[in-house]
Amino acid sequence: MGIRKIAREVNDTSKTPTPETPLQRYGRVTGIRGGGLYDTLVMNESAASEPRTALLQLPSKFKKVIFVKLGSYILAELYPDAATKVHGDILCVVRPEHLKLLKAENRWPAILEPAKEEDDDDEDSEAHESGRDSDGDSMPDVFVNRNRMHVEEQSEDEEE
Repeated sequence: MGIRKIAREVNDTSKTPTPETPLQRYGRVTGIRGGGLYDTLVMNESAASEPRTALLQLPSKFKKVIFVKLGSYILAELYPDAATKVHGDILCVVRPEHLKLLKAENRWPAILEPAKEEDDDDEDSEAHESGRDSDGDSMPDVFVNRNRMHVEEQSEDEEE
C-alpha cells in the first residue's frame, strides 16, 4: 500500500472510529517517548472502572502519515498477552468531529476527559476580564516565556 493510499484512508472522515473487537479501546495520549512509542490512558474492559496506563506503538506504515500530539484521543488495539513492554498498537486518532459525534451518541467514555482547571484567584480572573495585569499595566501579557525566570524589576526610587 502506497503512502498516498494510506493518507487517503487515514483522512477519510466519513467513518467514525468505533471498537470492533473486545481488544480495541479508546484512549488518550499522556506522553510521547519517541520512536513511535506513546504512553496512553486506555479504557479497561468495564467502562465503569478507571483507565489504565499502557505503552502503545504507532505502526511503521503510519509513521509519516499520522501525527499524534500530547492529549490526542486514539483508538487502540491491545495485545491479548503483552509479554513485552509494548501493550498494543494505535489504530487511528479520533478527530474532533468524530469526538463530537461520539459524545452526542453517548458512546464516548467521560472518564477520558481531562479534568477542568478552575481559577482559585478571583483577583487574577477580574484583572484578565478588565484587561489589566496584576502589575497594574493596561496591556495584558499576550505571551509569557516560561523558559525564563521572571525577575521583578525595581526602579531606582524604590531602592533608596
